[in-house]
Amino acid sequence: MGDPPYSEGEAKELYGLPATNIPSFMNEAARVCESNGLVILLSRLIPFFGPFENSHKKRCKLQAIVGVFTIAGYTNLRALTVFKKYPKVTKCLSFSQSHLHEQLTLEKWKTQG
Repeated sequence: MGDPPYSEGEAKELYGLPATNIPSFMNEAARVCESNGLVILLSRLIPFFGPFENSHKKRCKLQAIVGVFTIAGYTNLRALTVFKKYPKVTKCLSFSQSHLHEQLTLEKWKTQG
C-alpha cells in the first residue's frame, strides 16, 4: 500500500525528496507483490495503463476505485485504487491456434492411417 505525498511541495517539506513518480511506484509495487496479492494506492491520481508498465504491472487488474475525503475540513478528493496481481500465464492458445492444431493433427492421422 502506498500513500505518497500529493505534490512536489509536500514531498520536499515532509521528506526532503522529490515527488513520487506514480508509474514507477506502481511498477515497483507490482514487482514485489505476490500473485493474487493487492497493490493499493491512495493518491490524487488514478494510475492508468500504458507502455511504461513492466511485466508485473501488466498482470495487475483494477478491482476498485474509492473516493476518500475528510468531512472536517476542505480537502481535495483522493482516490484509493485497488489492483489485484494475477498469476503469470505460461501458455495460452487462442481458439484459432487450437483449431489449427486439431486440423493438423487430424491431417497427420489421416496420412498415417
